[in-house]
Amino acid sequence: MFFPLAWTWWPVTAWCVLTPGISGKSLPGPAHFFSHGCKLDTKAPVNDDGYVGPIAIPFPLRFYRMKQSKLFLNTNGVLSFKAPFSTYTPELFPQRNYAVIAPYWADVDTTANEGRIYYRATKSTKYLDMTLSSIVRSAFGNTFKAKWAFIATWDQVTFYGGSNKTPRNTFQVVLMANKRETYIIYNYGDISWTTGKASGGDKYGLGGYPAEVGLNDGTARRRYHALFESLTPD
Repeated sequence: MFFPLAWTWWPVTAWCVLTPGISGKSLPGPAHFFSHGCKLDTKAPVNDDGYVGPIAIPFPLRFYRMKQSKLFLNTNGVLSFKAPFSTYTPELFPQRNYAVIAPYWADVDTTANEGRIYYRATKSTKYLDMTLSSIVRSAFGNTFKAKWAFIATWDQVTFYGGSNKTPRNTFQVVLMANKRETYIIYNYGDISWTTGKASGGDKYGLGGYPAEVGLNDGTARRRYHALFESLTPD
């Protein structure tokens, strides 16, 4: 099914889609998730408000009307361009100061339990064409062929102020592109908390300033898209 974050402009098309993927082989997880885990991915360092990067993008990647050359994987449920992103309390899009892909922007703390973040970039022609590009072509009836992809999975992560006994979230973002088009997939497993302690959350990770889901171009033109339920208890 389509995730309700979609728009088109010439000559670039970018969509956010929630769609079936490939069952995990390295870690148990929702059947629609793309495979992830230590056998396939790099495990991000355990941290609070940290990041991995910069990760080079092999060609200018189109994100809204801008072209991006690098990205950062941030612990708090965000991929950012230009610079790391450590802000843990979500803010309502649009924002002028940062270009981000936010599958689940909230105060994740991987020091609080055994939940981890996994990631990989790939230019594998077989994987891109048979697994990723085929999903886009099937969904949109086009001839898209990805030349590069980045997959990040937050697996069983809890919130700042949490522990091994507090609720956990599992979600995934897939960014795939060629020089002309960019597609983004958000996948969700169990989503059991919305808010870290420092953002006003209670002992169950609820209340306060809940998570933001969407995209933000970070320019004066204020192009963005946000899930309607972002920053709400829903």
